[in-house]
Amino acid sequence: MENLTKGLWNCNSRALRRVLQKWQRLNERLGSDWIKSDNNAPWWYNERASLGFFCGAVWLCGGWVFEEFITEKKPAGAKRTKRKYVGRCDIEFGIGKDEFLAEAKQCWPYIGTSTRKNIDRVESTINIACQESRQTPEPGYQKLGIVFAVPRLHKSKKERLDLELARFLNELKRLQHTTIAWVFPKSARNLMPSGESKNYVFPGVVLLIRRA
Repeated sequence: MENLTKGLWNCNSRALRRVLQKWQRLNERLGSDWIKSDNNAPWWYNERASLGFFCGAVWLCGGWVFEEFITEKKPAGAKRTKRKYVGRCDIEFGIGKDEFLAEAKQCWPYIGTSTRKNIDRVESTINIACQESRQTPEPGYQKLGIVFAVPRLHKSKKERLDLELARFLNELKRLQHTTIAWVFPKSARNLMPSGESKNYVFPGVVLLIRRA
């Protein structure tokens, strides 16, 4: 069976590999600490919080990060004659000589249901992130779409969690031109939040990156 605790798939960039491995270790270490202290997990929050964890990994690799800044944008699919507008870019970051510009999204696919439908949701989300990244005309940067996919499983199917996670990862690997990193700490496999999502298990997070 797939190594569910953590893994990396289709990463040809040495710089991104370093960041993703550091990101995995951060989620493992801090996730374990949070679970022990207040039954919490870093991937339970929103895109902004998830991106903050990613940025922390970049800094810990000796890189730099610039977030949530105003910049010129060009309309999607626009010709050069179309007027640019002012918008926001989620993140620019650099590791050594490699510099990247990216837009990030987050989605919450259900596992244990229609696998194809969930994969389509993830792919649609990363396509949107890539399109938005292309709208920022910054020369010299490698443009990326980033997606944090946080799978959820209904508690009635909890005994099938490992099987459903493996199935989910195998389907994600069919996405073309996509780097995939995942972390599902054993200490969090049965963790459930309170509130409106109390009937679901959120065992970890998958980070997907595609060149825009």
